[in-house]
Amino acid sequence: MKKLMMTVTLLGTTLLSGCFEDKPKKSVTPQKVVVEITQPKKEEIHTVTWFKEHQEERQAMLASCRDNPGELENSPNCVNAMQAENELDAEKRGGLGVKRIENIYEIYQKALKNNSSKNKK
Repeated sequence: MKKLMMTVTLLGTTLLSGCFEDKPKKSVTPQKVVVEITQPKKEEIHTVTWFKEHQEERQAMLASCRDNPGELENSPNCVNAMQAENELDAEKRGGLGVKRIENIYEIYQKALKNNSSKNKK
């Protein structure tokens, strides 16, 4: 009787083990529930452009970043809000009026050659 019961159980387990291969069920464990409850929701990361266009949200983000710099200072939203604030401030002042030098390395090399040829004379 025991052999028959074990054979039926083993056969049933073997046959049913392939039934759920397409859609495995997600198991819910107490640990997963605790992690879901205790972990804070991931906040949406906004771009510099977004913060430039949303003054109230930018000011609120900057206030929270200044209030807790140890934890938030290097967070993406704090960095982007600060960059947006800096860019808007520079725009108000007219910036430094400095044009970007695209080929700085070539200009530097040319200056070194000119300087070295003057020193040889």
